Amino acid sequence: MSSTRHSGTTAVYTTDVGSRFRQFIVRRYQRGLNGFQTGARYMRYSDLREFWEEDTIEDVLKRSGYNFPASLSDLRSNYLLILSTLAFIGHVDFLQHFQNWGITDANMPVTTIKVDRRFTPDKFTEVWEQFTSKQWQFCPLIIRSGQGNEGHRRPLSRSIGGSIDPRQILPIRQRQTIPGENDNKWVEIVELDEGCSDVKHVRDSPILQPLKY
Repeated sequence: MSSTRHSGTTAVYTTDVGSRFRQFIVRRYQRGLNGFQTGARYMRYSDLREFWEEDTIEDVLKRSGYNFPASLSDLRSNYLLILSTLAFIGHVDFLQHFQNWGITDANMPVTTIKVDRRFTPDKFTEVWEQFTSKQWQFCPLIIRSGQGNEGHRRPLSRSIGGSIDPRQILPIRQRQTIPGENDNKWVEIVELDEGCSDVKHVRDSPILQPLKY
């Protein structure tokens, strides 16, 4: 098993897979906008699935010492966002802990966790801080017309018009304001990434309210 250093902790992952994943991100990342009104990189879920085929998952997990309590297909379906984040920060070895804590992609993005600190693994605090900081690029907001907002694999608890964590990345390609028909009202038009939305353009719609945070 190979190891490297990352952010002051010992990062454990397959150097080859970890390196290839980071290179893949550089080639495939999209650029959106977060709640701080700054540009932010994110990855489409479809691109993550393309990279993490079952043989790739098996390779990186075996080398991290992971004991397969779940099938590869289950991991690919329910832990892809978690695996991506852990691979990015170099701690695939923590995947089993996430399973023990009952955290799946359905919980992503995750900001709090209730665990008995007496039974947490070494470097838990450091790895958890890295994880919650880097997860956002793998969890852009998914927008569905007529269905509210969704996370990658679940409805968000926040409804249209509700607040969104400002760290969440919106798949916005472009936004502009143009004069309305009466020239007195300005209309906002947002172009969305079709890889994260089933609509390309949104014009003066209630769906724009969450985009304003």
